[in-house]
Amino acid sequence: MPEDEVYATQVGVLLEYIHKTVGTDHYSPARGHSARTIAERLVAPVKDQGQGFLRLGAEIKGLRREGEEVVVQLRGGGGDGEEVRVDKVVLATPASVAGRLLGLLGDSLDGPEMERVEVMRGALKGVRYKVSFIYA
Repeated sequence: MPEDEVYATQVGVLLEYIHKTVGTDHYSPARGHSARTIAERLVAPVKDQGQGFLRLGAEIKGLRREGEEVVVQLRGGGGDGEEVRVDKVVLATPASVAGRLLGLLGDSLDGPEMERVEVMRGALKGVRYKVSFIYA
């Protein structure tokens, strides 16, 4: 978070963050970048595709493979019970969440694909976030 955003943040939010995360590892983007700027750069090409390609406030409650497509089942964000069919899914979440989402694929994958997903899930369990840059 850039310094100007820190000063603009309510004190209660900062204190709660410190209280909940003290002693945990953190990832820090390179100088000049924040989580917000990274998210904006990632989402821009998706938004440019048109309405309906970006779902805010929707929770993924299911993932399954059907042929060459992935079916994403949504809850919330105006998508209760809605299913979206896509060619690819990008899991831009913390490793622990990505591992759980991959687990939703369950029986919809065949042997080799399932083995590959299980390898990915195992690797995600080993992810530890560390400080990548310390501001002086």
